[in-house]
Amino acid sequence: MLIGGAIYLSGLIFYSALFLFTANQNQFFQIAKLMVAALHCLILIVPAYMAQSSRSIVKVLGYLGLIVYFLYIYFLVGFFPYFGFIPELYTFGSGNVSDVSEVMGHYFKQIFGYREVLLVITAALLFYLVPRHRLPVQGVLALVLLPLAVFSTSVYQFGLPGISQSLGNETLVRRFGLAGFSYNSINEWVNIKGGYLGPKAAYPGRISKLISPDPVSSQATSSMPKDVDRIILVQIESFDSEAIEASLSGKPVMPFVDELRSKCVNYTNFLAMKGAGGSSDAEFSVATGLVPSLRLPALRNTDFSRVETLYDQLRSAGVVSRFAHNNNAGYYGRNIAYEKINSVETDFQKPHETIQERLFAKKALAASLKDSQKSFHYFFNYQSHGPYQGYSAQTAEKFSIGASSDILSDYLATMNEVDQMISELFSMQSAGFEDGKNLFILTADHPSYVHPRDGEIAQSRIPAMICHASFEGTTVSNVYGTIDLYPTILEAFGVTSGNAVLGQNMLDSGDNAVLLPQGKLVYKDKQGKVISRPCSENCGPYLGYTDQYIMLHP
Repeated sequence: MLIGGAIYLSGLIFYSALFLFTANQNQFFQIAKLMVAALHCLILIVPAYMAQSSRSIVKVLGYLGLIVYFLYIYFLVGFFPYFGFIPELYTFGSGNVSDVSEVMGHYFKQIFGYREVLLVITAALLFYLVPRHRLPVQGVLALVLLPLAVFSTSVYQFGLPGISQSLGNETLVRRFGLAGFSYNSINEWVNIKGGYLGPKAAYPGRISKLISPDPVSSQATSSMPKDVDRIILVQIESFDSEAIEASLSGKPVMPFVDELRSKCVNYTNFLAMKGAGGSSDAEFSVATGLVPSLRLPALRNTDFSRVETLYDQLRSAGVVSRFAHNNNAGYYGRNIAYEKINSVETDFQKPHETIQERLFAKKALAASLKDSQKSFHYFFNYQSHGPYQGYSAQTAEKFSIGASSDILSDYLATMNEVDQMISELFSMQSAGFEDGKNLFILTADHPSYVHPRDGEIAQSRIPAMICHASFEGTTVSNVYGTIDLYPTILEAFGVTSGNAVLGQNMLDSGDNAVLLPQGKLVYKDKQGKVISRPCSENCGPYLGYTDQYIMLHP
């Protein structure tokens, strides 16, 4: 049946964007799973059949159903690779829609590819076929039974979709289809009681307790520096470990950062914790020490009057906190969020300013270095946000690349300029660093995804290094994530937290684990292998602990 084939093809295109092939599974088996998942889309035979009705209202509803479906999967086919999650249907309020609109230029330049083209062709083919090929009732029933059979098999194997939601929205869509996900999302939306995503929840303990009853060892990877006066955290947008040692046209891409590692504790299993807030989730976890929400952008929607942030605790100890970002509009509501946190000073590039990021970053750090008090300076760069074409003509000439370069070359050229910026920031504070008064931390919000990686753990790995004059280059393979920066920064300043924290000081060598917002627990097993496993029942309290602070309508 041609109409059924066109709909099934759209399903293959859509699910291929979500599917993550893993190295430790048979490739043919994974392709078979992808093809079975695509059967979910045959449920669209129903609106296609309605579109052939002689009754105008039924015909209009049928065509409307097909149009909405194709627009939605067209959106998700680009959105998922770019942002890394499938949003709940209630995620995009007016504020979040405007957030996304700010980066649509980046979005289309970086992501628009063959899937979008194939979807347009498939949609055109389907709308050509629907009025020309009649669908027999028996054929409609037969094709509808296929996705129902897949759905029933998934229910038998994994339980109802509501139970599997803790595994992540993309897993929910793959196993139960868009219809199952949409029903679950709408049902959840309707049943949210009050103004918060979750009810009040008790402190569940450190995440590391999920793998070890005594998670924190008295031993340390490196001795915590004493008398630290200043911590400088530089967070790089879309930062891959591969870029540090990479070369482009025979020239090193990030020579300064590569050399800096000799003065740092370097973490090889530091994971991005990205939920519905994308880049801003890293800031959320630094500020709160909580796991980001997969249901709403946490930074924008958190009720900070109920959360004692890192900045609040530092201010109580006499430490001044400053946050700087050169994204004019404060993407994903960060400018709105920081207005609610009185304990941190912010510096956002103004819309009329045309200052280069390197100069903006230096200016922001210079303001912090003038302060005689202890201070925490947090700079989040934006230059290396996709589509990675913000490098200068001089850099293009240096690496002999042009406008038609591939995305990896563009990314590496951009990271070379980011390396120069990091070098200049480090140089500005080098006197305090050599005296042992400054701690320099370098990390990222998430990977760029331009380097091919197999498996969800590899997809989440980002660079992280904590640098001090007393440190020698040390490699740590223990698993950490962004929420672990919260207790690390507090302890570096000698602040004893009265708060219940979920993370762990990164200079402790005890067993640690990271809970990804998708409900995956990542840790090292007894053989030293980093593994990931679904964690729904035991991990629910940790995800719920965050949701109690996130407002549905802030």
